[in-house]
Amino acid sequence: MAVLLYQAQQLHYDSATMIMRLKATIQSLEGQMSSVTEKSAKYAQIAAEEVPKSLYCLGVRLTTEWFQNFELQGSSRREAMLWLLSSSITVFTISMCFLDNIVATSVVVNSTALNSKAPEKVFFHLVTNEINYAEVKSWFAMNMDNLRGVTAEVQKFEDFKRL
Repeated sequence: MAVLLYQAQQLHYDSATMIMRLKATIQSLEGQMSSVTEKSAKYAQIAAEEVPKSLYCLGVRLTTEWFQNFELQGSSRREAMLWLLSSSITVFTISMCFLDNIVATSVVVNSTALNSKAPEKVFFHLVTNEINYAEVKSWFAMNMDNLRGVTAEVQKFEDFKRL
């Protein structure tokens, strides 16, 4: 568009010619945009269909473990209570509402735990949707010992009141 306007100024095109060239350019760009939009939709569909079975099975196994093990269901609440007693803490919130990648979230939390000078003063709010709640809660309850003192509380988006 900038090139067309520059040419119009330099070559003194008349208005009708300039309008026709601008319309042609806009139509060309709209065609390119619709083509890219179609490709994007196709690639998104392919990506959604090609979720690795191991990641899908991990979620199913974690959800099953969560509902079968009552000890896991009660352990995370105790960790959250420790946070309430602390005075100088660092709070992080990770929203997993549109991303259900437990492994990626775990990497972030573990990396923070390993690189923190005072991991006992770090608190994570992990906010997820109701569909993934049980598996995320199960994962972090089972792996709490590996976090070097970092506290992680998993909450449903609907129950998260800190926004």
